[in-house]
Amino acid sequence: MIAALKLIPVWAWSVVMLIIVLCAGSFAAAWFWQANAYRKVIATNEASSQADRTLIANASSAQARDELAKQQEAESRAAASDAKYA
Repeated sequence: MIAALKLIPVWAWSVVMLIIVLCAGSFAAAWFWQANAYRKVIATNEASSQADRTLIANASSAQARDELAKQQEAESRAAASDAKYA
């Protein structure tokens, strides 16, 4: 087997090695390009998610304030009714 490999000229081995190096370089470049694209998508999604969480938190706070105001209104009406009929 090794004797058969010695029959292949050196320049052919150089071409094979060049092809392997070019393939590896192409793979690495594609890998880094894809990672960069995913990083941008993740950053965009994170910003959108943070904006949604802020919106939900603000809506929840407004709803809690409204419910507290309704409760205080009902309590004041009940106190006024108690004072009126006591």
